[in-house]
Amino acid sequence: MNDAEQYLLRVLRGFVQGEDPGPFSGDWQQLYTLSAMHSVTGILGHSVMSYPHDANTQFVQMMRRQCLQTIALFSQRGEAMAKLTEALSNEGSPTCCSRDMWCGITTRSRSCAPSATSTF
Repeated sequence: MNDAEQYLLRVLRGFVQGEDPGPFSGDWQQLYTLSAMHSVTGILGHSVMSYPHDANTQFVQMMRRQCLQTIALFSQRGEAMAKLTEALSNEGSPTCCSRDMWCGITTRSRSCAPSATSTF
């Protein structure tokens, strides 16, 4: 196992156990790519920002930028969803949006409440 793989395992173990994974002196790009491949970049970012070390200052700044970009993107999506819902409502099409932002036009045969057989 290389340095990035070993550190990622320390990060995951530390995240679960609430412990500092310690500093990382390896290749940050390789670590980030590995975390993205396993869909754990959020955990990596959380751990690195929660336990800052001198060795990861640039990575912390990058993760903060990405976090802010994600927040901005979700905000934009929420605004777009509100506009879509308003436009459909103004046309007389009843709509329903759930907490996970699924939005659809309701019909007489389908209600807004998800059923046990519905898939989103």
